[in-house]
Amino acid sequence: MIKEAIEKILSLAAPVITTVDDERLYSDKDLIPIIPPHPSALTVSTLDSLAKYIQDNPDRLTEVIICIDGPHQVSVFSPLDETWRNREPYLVAKDTTPQFHFNDCMDVASFIVGVQVHFDDNEARQALLKVVGNITESAVRTHADDGVTQTVTAKAGITRVEDVDVPRILPLAVRRTFYEIGAIPGDFILRLRSAKEGAPTCALFETAARVWEREAVIRIYEYIGAKKFPIPVTLIG
Repeated sequence: MIKEAIEKILSLAAPVITTVDDERLYSDKDLIPIIPPHPSALTVSTLDSLAKYIQDNPDRLTEVIICIDGPHQVSVFSPLDETWRNREPYLVAKDTTPQFHFNDCMDVASFIVGVQVHFDDNEARQALLKVVGNITESAVRTHADDGVTQTVTAKAGITRVEDVDVPRILPLAVRRTFYEIGAIPGDFILRLRSAKEGAPTCALFETAARVWEREAVIRIYEYIGAKKFPIPVTLIG
């Protein structure tokens, strides 16, 4: 009891500040800084909105730092505060693009819709949809698979079916981040299999996982870097 009372009295005492090497300050107590308040960062969902905020400069900023946090987020900060050694967040652009579910098996109908929504049209997408859109219920049960390519039974007409080779590598362009930078190209592998009920399922796998993220960051950097701003801007990618 006496020990706790003494510790309480000591905790109420003013902190002792000690200078070491004539420049570094130390305290015998934890000090909590009282930092001047600042508003929360604004949140937008496009790169155009981020650029317009800086161009219109409604908050009369004098300088900003733009940091590309990744393919789905870009932040705008103040320069380093010399007093408190921190940065004030001004705005955050967060991408809200719906994502295609790679590496997951989907039923044929869901897969076709996903491909049409998330991928730009090209020859590879057309070939993919042609194969997947015409496979029969028993297609994957009778397929030939050497680990690289697959052969499935596909409808060639109203009543006729024939064996077709699934494309080995599909060069597709996926819309998976800020719309301003367009679809990111990449190579994908299509795999087919039967579910427990026997219905065929489809899945797309990336041949170089996460490489697209680096390409997206480069595109974001180039997109913002090409903009004209009325104040000094430091762009970090």
